[in-house]
Amino acid sequence: MSKTLDAMPTASIALIAALPEEIKPLLARVDIIKRDRVAGFPLYRGRVGDQDLILLQSGMGPANAEAATRAFLETTSPDLIINFGLGGAVAPGPQVADLVVATRLLVSDGVGFSEQNGPDLSLADEFMVKAGNSRCHLGTFITAAETMPKAALRGKLPENTETPVLEMETAAIARVACEHGIPFLAIRAISDDCDEELGFTVAEFCDANLRIRPVKVLSTILKRPGIIPQLIRLARNSKLAAEALATGIINYLEQSHA
Repeated sequence: MSKTLDAMPTASIALIAALPEEIKPLLARVDIIKRDRVAGFPLYRGRVGDQDLILLQSGMGPANAEAATRAFLETTSPDLIINFGLGGAVAPGPQVADLVVATRLLVSDGVGFSEQNGPDLSLADEFMVKAGNSRCHLGTFITAAETMPKAALRGKLPENTETPVLEMETAAIARVACEHGIPFLAIRAISDDCDEELGFTVAEFCDANLRIRPVKVLSTILKRPGIIPQLIRLARNSKLAAEALATGIINYLEQSHA
């Protein structure tokens, strides 16, 4: 298990996502040079054209995302951090596989919200132009430590919250990026629209460290087999969303360094 990494090239981009399913479609489009680990978190060095990249798999949830980002930044200092992954639409607008780029970050504690600085608005605008996807929106990411009912969340949002997306890592990564003075960009692909309320919780599928445990998944399904159609639908939609996300990111990287 590697704690330190070799020196990175001066021009580098770090891309951070929580889960293998979010990273896999992007890995398929990147020339992978080396597989590594930092503080136990999987890490991939690669290249798109002449652009050097590092992809970091943080694990699910704010605590894992912060720990992975801090450990990574102890070893190197990239020119840009891009957080990417899947998210749920909270309000009407974006559909499954649409991309949303963060211009604002909110942290939910289950009762209220706090603001988190981080998104570089010029980078967000640049991504909108270069991603090559007409189904791309600017929006607000809401970072929560647990899944939340969207209808209830919608009723609590501050006024003028543009295109809200529910996710579990972005604000934590942004906070660390801000502390290090590193430009930050966040993109999510919609895996479930605003009318899709999850019939299960993260805690029912994961251990205390938010690692998915097949035994817990199976146990939950056996207790509530009615969630099977939703799980099938979410798996299909998540795959579509992850592919759209990878395509948008690759287009952005290629256009930025053409």
